[in-house]
Amino acid sequence: LQGTGSQGQAAAGGEHVENITLEGLEFAHSGQSYLTKPYEVPSNGDFAVLRAAAVFVENATTIKITGCKFERPGGNGVMLSNHVSHSNVSFNEVAWAGENGIVLMGTSALNSDLGIDSFPSDNYVGHNHLHHFGVYGKNSAGFLQAVGMHNTIEFNVIHSGPRSGATFNDHFGTTPQLDSSLSLSLSLSLS
Repeated sequence: LQGTGSQGQAAAGGEHVENITLEGLEFAHSGQSYLTKPYEVPSNGDFAVLRAAAVFVENATTIKITGCKFERPGGNGVMLSNHVSHSNVSFNEVAWAGENGIVLMGTSALNSDLGIDSFPSDNYVGHNHLHHFGVYGKNSAGFLQAVGMHNTIEFNVIHSGPRSGATFNDHFGTTPQLDSSLSLSLSLSLS
């Protein structure tokens, strides 16, 4: 499922997807996504990420994804890409994802054809259950943020993954915070 607005912020003439709620839906058994398209290195961290997901939102505002279940998405479960703001990803379960559970990923001006920063900001990710992720991609996290700022990440339960529970790939804009979340049984694929 994809919701994509045009490039650029609304003030610069870009059109955004707005005011959409996905509530109580189940997304199950999508095909694997690794090696299907080029992966991006969004920032100076060590993650390469496919800009795709079972639910993919780009250049949008006031999107709500709540109470949904993502059962065995072949790649990422949910992705908020580039300029997504004032959106809410909460009370969801992402189980057995091929790669990452929830991803907030922007594009820095250095990597952008437009020469502008475009990133998720002022979003809420909370009360999610992210588990058994990284089925195919072992460099995966339950939650991943790369080139994002001012997002609230709290009250998530993250467990049973090949590497980290939550990864902040850089310190773009602000120091990231993960509050009141439980992470356990991780780094299962490291030797």
